[in-house]
Amino acid sequence: MNFLKRSMLIPNILRRNIFATSYLRAIKNPCPPSPTNEDFQKLIVRPQFKRLKDNQKKFQVDDGLPVWLKGGFKDKLLFQITIIGLLVCLVMSGQVLYELTTR
Repeated sequence: MNFLKRSMLIPNILRRNIFATSYLRAIKNPCPPSPTNEDFQKLIVRPQFKRLKDNQKKFQVDDGLPVWLKGGFKDKLLFQITIIGLLVCLVMSGQVLYELTTR
């Protein structure tokens, strides 16, 4: 009879010990405090991030140019190449349609 009582108590003892130790661990090691704005200002910023922010400022200026032309000469060149490619495709599509209808 004594053996049965002890065997029934063992899971309860284990359960109490497991939960008590995890609770005590949580009390001993609380979460660190959340960082403040001053902590963020102390962080080292990579030069790529500064360059990105400068580029974003350049694109946010309201100077009347559309976004796809604010990049300078390279953007203008790519835009013109795209327009020329679209016109060539339109002419070739018209040619194909004309040949299909005349046969």
